[in-house]
Amino acid sequence: MRARDTAIARVVLGMRVGAAPLPSMPQPVSILLLPQGPGSEADCAAGAQGISAP
Repeated sequence: MRARDTAIARVVLGMRVGAAPLPSMPQPVSILLLPQGPGSEADCAAGAQGISAP
């Protein structure tokens, strides 16, 4: 899982999102990450049972 987490962090930290959000934007912000590409699975629910975000 460490390799996966490192790969996700690398992609997120390298993202270009355009203009910075307004200071009045509600916090925290949630980001939905979806698998993309050959062999990727969009149904993550089966593997994430009992796991919640921090």
